[in-house]
Amino acid sequence: MVAGSDVNEYERLVKEEISLYEQHLPKLPPVVPDPMQRLYVVRVDGVEALQHAGAGFRLMTSCVTDDMMVSLFHVTTDRYHVNNGAEDVLQLAQVLRHVWNMLPLKTRLAWEDAARKLTLAAKPAKEMRKRAVQMKVAYMFLVCSDCGLWLPIRVNYATERLPKAWSFFATVMENHTCKKLVPLLIYMAELMDVPSRDARVLIQFVPSFLRNFPYTCEECKIDAFATPDEMDLHFQEVHHIKYKCTKCGECSGTELYHK
Repeated sequence: MVAGSDVNEYERLVKEEISLYEQHLPKLPPVVPDPMQRLYVVRVDGVEALQHAGAGFRLMTSCVTDDMMVSLFHVTTDRYHVNNGAEDVLQLAQVLRHVWNMLPLKTRLAWEDAARKLTLAAKPAKEMRKRAVQMKVAYMFLVCSDCGLWLPIRVNYATERLPKAWSFFATVMENHTCKKLVPLLIYMAELMDVPSRDARVLIQFVPSFLRNFPYTCEECKIDAFATPDEMDLHFQEVHHIKYKCTKCGECSGTELYHK
């Protein structure tokens, strides 16, 4: 158990460290400095990890001048190890992230709130709210929630492609159950740059048989199969599980191989 005096001493040291950082950090409300004051630290803005960070952190770093950065770097490296093998710009980003993480939650939330207000006050956001967007194009797809099938549905195929396209559609429907097909209708303001057969949504469907992948067998105390073939053969021969294909008559021991 940690003694009360040790806890108090730790809290004192943390407050002392935060106080040192705050002496060299920008204050709220945010004031973006002149570019000539950020000739050195401006490179941090291009670090990919920082570009994907929270708005409050990005706003704070955009207000850090070269003089602030040098002071923060020395204050931090006097206490902690910074990866000397990394590029200098990554070392600066590492220091800024550490300083941000050490700040009290109240301070970080204040920066997040300031970033949100700046975004809402920006002119492009106001213009977007006033601009009416008409959905002039609709794309339809058939998606199977079981196996992940993604089938574009069209009526305006080119004349030379029409027989082949509908023949493919009929073949798929003949060999696929319709029970788990989901019609997906997507409205867009304009045509896509890619053919509909190559289009995919970012929200991926996870086929159910992948969620139920039997990589172990509790009954036989098998923690893992060496290969997928061994797994399928095990369930066929030991447990007599057979999924029979209605087209070719071939049997599989798992739903994965059956599909």
